Amino acid sequence: MGRNLQWRLHITKNRVRRTLCNLCPCLLLACIGSSATAEEIDALLGLSLEQLMDVKVSSPTLTPESINRTPAAISVFSREEIQRTGFDYLHELLNLVPGLQVVRSPDGPFSVISRARTNSTSSREILVLVDGVPRNEPRSGGASNQLDYFPLERIERIEVVRGPGSALYGENAFTGVINIITRQGQNEVAALAGSFDRAHLHGLGHQRWDGWQLDGFMRAEKDNGDNYNVADSFSAGRVDTSDPIRNLDFSAALASANTRISAEYQQRHTEDFFYAETVADDYNDLTADYLSLHLEQQLHWLDDGSSRLLAGWQRRESEAWVQSTAEGALSAISTPSSTEPLIVRSMTQSTVWEAYWKNDWSPSPRYGLQFGADWREEADDISRQFANYNMLQLFSRQFPIQHFDGNDYELPFTNEESRRVLGAYLQYQQQLAEPTRLTLSLRHDDYSDVTGRTSPRIALVHALSAQHSLKLLYAEAFRAPSLFEMNLKNNTRVLGNPELEHEIVKTWDAIWVYDAGDRVASVGWFHNHYIDPITLVQTGNTRTYANGEEESSEGFELVARWQPVMPLQLRATLTRFTDLPDSAFREADTLGSLLVNYSHANWNLNLAAVHHSERAMLTPVAGEVLELDAYWQLTGKLLFDLGDGVQWWLQSKNLLDADIETAGQGNRLEEGMPNRGREFGVGVLWRH
Repeated sequence: MGRNLQWRLHITKNRVRRTLCNLCPCLLLACIGSSATAEEIDALLGLSLEQLMDVKVSSPTLTPESINRTPAAISVFSREEIQRTGFDYLHELLNLVPGLQVVRSPDGPFSVISRARTNSTSSREILVLVDGVPRNEPRSGGASNQLDYFPLERIERIEVVRGPGSALYGENAFTGVINIITRQGQNEVAALAGSFDRAHLHGLGHQRWDGWQLDGFMRAEKDNGDNYNVADSFSAGRVDTSDPIRNLDFSAALASANTRISAEYQQRHTEDFFYAETVADDYNDLTADYLSLHLEQQLHWLDDGSSRLLAGWQRRESEAWVQSTAEGALSAISTPSSTEPLIVRSMTQSTVWEAYWKNDWSPSPRYGLQFGADWREEADDISRQFANYNMLQLFSRQFPIQHFDGNDYELPFTNEESRRVLGAYLQYQQQLAEPTRLTLSLRHDDYSDVTGRTSPRIALVHALSAQHSLKLLYAEAFRAPSLFEMNLKNNTRVLGNPELEHEIVKTWDAIWVYDAGDRVASVGWFHNHYIDPITLVQTGNTRTYANGEEESSEGFELVARWQPVMPLQLRATLTRFTDLPDSAFREADTLGSLLVNYSHANWNLNLAAVHHSERAMLTPVAGEVLELDAYWQLTGKLLFDLGDGVQWWLQSKNLLDADIETAGQGNRLEEGMPNRGREFGVGVLWRH
C-alpha cells in the first residue's frame, strides 16, 4: 500500500493547491453587494401558470418568440420553477424534459441522451450553449463536461430544443440544443448541509457604477459520497466503494449597455468508484478543469437591425488515474517482474479560439432576416498517458514487457490534431397570414479535415384558433466525427478511424399545442432517419468507430400543465418510442415525469417523480444481455419564506430509496451502474 499512498498524496497535493488558489477570488467576488429593488426579489410563491408560460425564448430562431409559437419542440424552465425543485444540478432537472434521459456512466459522472440516440457516454449528440456560446469539448465533441454538476443556482432560464438544430448552430446540434441563460443583477448567499457529509456554499454578487455593472458567481461544495457494494472489476468477489465529489465554480462578467467581458473557471473532481468501467478505490481519480474568456459587442446599425460580435477562448484540462489490471496479473510477463497492477495516468488538454458574427434585421413584424458567420479553431493539444509498464509492448504482445518504478512510461493516445471550422447561416421568417408563420433556415459548415455539410430547415406554425395551434417541422442535422473518434490510438479497448464521415439525421415533427391559460398541453410526433450513424464495431479484440447502416426511430412526446386552483400546479410529461433501432437497447422506450407544486402563505412544497422503463446492457459474457428493472425516482423540497430576503428549505433526493441501476456503454460491467440512495439536505438563503 506504500506506493498507493504515494500516488494518492501526489494527486491530493496538486488538487489542494489548485483549489485554494482559485477559491480566494471566488469568495471575494461573492461578497460584492448592492441594494435590490422589490421587483428583483424572486416572487417564488404564488406565481401563476400564465406567468410561467409568458416567457420569450430565442434558441429556435435567435429571435424572441412565445413558447407556443416558436417553430420547435421546446421545453423551458424559468428561475422560479428551478428554485422550487429539490434538484441541485442541471443533469437532474433534464429528466423532466420529454425525450431526454439521464444515465449514470461508468466512464464519467453522467450522460444525457436525447430521443434515444447516443454512441458514447460524452453526450456528443447534444449542443450545450451558455449565454449563446457553444461549450462542447472539441477533443471528444461531448457536452457531458458541462452537463455534469452544472449548478442550477447560476441559471436564470433553460431552453431545451428537442430535435435537430444544425440549421442555425452547425455540428453537435444533432438531436438537441440546451441553451443556459445565466443570472445577472442578483445578490445572494446560500449554504446547504446534508447526507454524505455534504457541504455547499454559493454566492452571487452585483455592483453598478458609471454605466457599468459587475456580476459574479461562486460555488464551492463537497461530499463524501454514498456507500456501495459492487462486483470487483479484477476478481470474482465484491468490494466496497463510495463516490465522493468536489466542485468549484467561479464566473465574472463586466458589462455596459453594448459591451460585455466575461471569464469563467470550473473544476470537477471525483475519486474512487467507477472510471473506465472499473472500480479501484486505491487509484481511480479524475479531475477536470475549464477556463474561458470572452468579449462581446452589440452594434445597432439600423433602427430595425442589430449585430452581435463575440470572440473568445476556451481551455479544458483533465487528469485521470485508473487501475487497469489486477495485482499480480503482469508478474509473469514483466521485467523486472512486478506484482503491481497496471496504473495509467492520462492527461488531456484542448483549446478553442472562436469568433461569432450574428445579425438580426426585422424591418416589419411580418418578416425578418437573421444571418451570420462563425469561425472556430479547435486543437487537441495534449492527449498523453503515463504508466508503470511499457504499454506499447503490452498492446503488441512483445513479452516480457518492461516495468517502471513510477509512471515513467509515456505514450500518446491520440494524434493530437487540430481542426478549423467555418460556418455561415441564413434564416428568413415570414408571416404568411395572421395565423400562419413560415421559417426557412439554411447553414453550411466547412471543415479543414472532413467534408463540409449544408443543413436545411423548414417550419410552419399555424394558429388553428385562440387556444389551438399546429407546428409542422422538417430539419436536417449532422455531427462531425470528433478528433477523438478519428485519432484515438494505443488503446486495447477502442481505436479511432480517420476515414469517418459525418453522421446525419433527417427529422419530421408534428406538434399540436393547446393553451387555455390554466391548462396547457402539447402532443408531438417525431420521426428520425439516421444516415451513416457513427457507431462502434468489433474488429478482432478491439472496437473501432465506423459509419453504420441507416436506421430510424419514432415516437410521441406529451406535455401537460394544469393549475386547478391558484396554490396548486401540476406538470406531467410522457415519452413513448414506438420504433427504436437495435442499437438503442440501452435506452428506455418509455419515459415519464410528474411535477406537483403547492403554495400556501409562506410555504411551498414541490414533488418531482421521474420514471424510466426497462433497459438492457451488455456483459463480459459474449452475447449475454442483462435486463435492468424499470424505476421511479422521487425528489421533494419544502421551502419557507421568512421574509426580509431569507428563505429556508428541506430537500430529499430518491425519497423512496429506490435501487436504481443504469446501463454502461461498454461490455465490462457484470451488473448495472448503481445510483445514489436516499439523501437529505437543509439549506438557507439570504438575498439582499
